[in-house]
Order: sequence, then structure tokens, then C-alpha cells
Amino acid sequence: MFPSVPRLYNRIYSVLNGAINSAGGCKTWLAKKAIDAKTHNLKADATYTHGCYDKLVFAKICARLGGKVRYMVTGSAPIDA
Repeated sequence: MFPSVPRLYNRIYSVLNGAINSAGGCKTWLAKKAIDAKTHNLKADATYTHGCYDKLVFAKICARLGGKVRYMVTGSAPIDA
């Protein structure tokens, strides 16, 4: 579990978003496609895993956060969508 404050989550988001945009080309396209697919699945049927994109794209992000984070929670203030 990764409890934190929204400010840190916003910082993590901006660093990841910057890395995705600076990668360019196919990597940026694949990352954006993966995010769109996971967001769609979350809204459609409340699943947050995807067999293909979890291995190709999100495994690296998970490893940067420690590799074993399953939940990220906040409770101190509202957080941006």
C-alpha cells in the first residue's frame, strides 16, 4: 500500500507524463494507447488490469514505484482526476 498526499501524486503524474511525451514516436503512442485502454476498462467494468499493456508499459512504472505497490490511497485533500 502506498499512502500519500495529493501533492506527491501530482508530482509523480507530471514526471511520468513528461517521460511519456519526451519518449516520442512509437513509445508515446503505445503509452497513450495503454492509458486510454485501462481508463476505458476501469469505467466500463471496473477492471484495472490489462494483460498486454501491464507487461509492455506499466511494468516499468510499477518497478520504479518499488515493484509491489497494489494500492495508492490518499485521504488528506481532493485529488485531480
